[in-house]
Amino acid sequence: MKPLLLLDIDGVLNPLGVREAPGYTAHRIAGLPVLLNPRHGLWLTELAEAFDVTWASSWERDADLIARHVGLPIGLPFVEFTDQSGWTVKLPAVARYVGGRAVAWVDDVFGPEDHAWAAARAARTLLVQADHRVGLTLEHVQRLQRFADGRDE
Repeated sequence: MKPLLLLDIDGVLNPLGVREAPGYTAHRIAGLPVLLNPRHGLWLTELAEAFDVTWASSWERDADLIARHVGLPIGLPFVEFTDQSGWTVKLPAVARYVGGRAVAWVDDVFGPEDHAWAAARAARTLLVQADHRVGLTLEHVQRLQRFADGRDE
């Protein structure tokens, strides 16, 4: 069974706190300004050969709106975050969704509880934290590929 690749959108595919970035194109999606890089779709499509890609974003099913613009398939599974009062607390829903599977989780915000959860898991677990102003980089993708190949934890 392939490991899961949990993927956030804001701060990972959509840099935050910047108006423009090299390689990114500005869009208005669901009424929001979004910067997206089509290169991400290429990288993630390649990673999908080794991972089961799943959205782990407060966009939830609306992630399909992002997928269209970066060249990812429509209808990828997503983690459902039921308690969305203000900031989304992802860990409880992620832990339920992942179960005992190996997982690489890409997000721009991880707290001590996320790191503790990852360290305590019996299954292979990798947390990749993107800089919210930069988003997903080639170095992140290479690290994810090493994890999928069993060469990096």
